[in-house]
Amino acid sequence: MLDEIIGRATIPHLPHRVGFTVNLNINYRNYLQSNKFVLLESKLEEVKGRKAIGQGWIKDIDEVKIHADAKGIFVSPKYGILTKIAAWF
Repeated sequence: MLDEIIGRATIPHLPHRVGFTVNLNINYRNYLQSNKFVLLESKLEEVKGRKAIGQGWIKDIDEVKIHADAKGIFVSPKYGILTKIAAWF
């Protein structure tokens, strides 16, 4: 979930809006029961050319507890425009 939510915050800012996870560091803070609803939150931290860095959190609905936090690095491929063109056919 953290990979997906951080990707949604970072990939739209990459060239050609195409990117892949290069690194994802997750810190598990608290246990979480499987029958609970959670809040996923992410933010873009920095963009440098083809590289974007973002952060994400899994929180309680009331935002009191943070169950996990993560930092991810996403990179756009050098020839990312070709993936867009291939999708048109």
